[in-house]
Amino acid sequence: MICSPARNSENAPVLSADESVLVDELGCALFFGDTRDQIGRLQITNRNVIWLANDTETKGYSIPHTHVILCAISKDISSFSYPCVLMQIEGQDEEFRLVTRDNDKLQVIYEKLCEGQRLNPPDDFSDENDEQKGTEGVIQHLESVFTISPACQEATVGQFDDSVLDED
Repeated sequence: MICSPARNSENAPVLSADESVLVDELGCALFFGDTRDQIGRLQITNRNVIWLANDTETKGYSIPHTHVILCAISKDISSFSYPCVLMQIEGQDEEFRLVTRDNDKLQVIYEKLCEGQRLNPPDDFSDENDEQKGTEGVIQHLESVFTISPACQEATVGQFDDSVLDED
């Protein structure tokens, strides 16, 4: 699932013949949960999300888009110190967070992650013409990869009521 990619003489990842770069971002910090790994080079291709550490030629990660369960932009610095793109990777407990020097680049990174996922649907995702079966398949897939924390199992009565909609 996650592997360390081979590098060429220019310290860039070696791509397969059918792989093309969607975005190439230098100076991208990688965090696992709240812990910073290193600063490196992020390449999002039509097949993989690739991150290579600047400090060493042996440290890096290549993650197929089919193993990216969720990606999102987070700008809430009360939950994490920096605006970032976060990814939940299949089989990993910690979220991967990508932080750039220029926060405006987060949107481009997010869009290219979404494009990569669109180009590489999960293996168990069927492209059925029957919309109902397709919807049920999506729901089953989401239920298989997400779990609800026991602390969130019991909702407080009224916690989601919208006072704007309340009638007097």
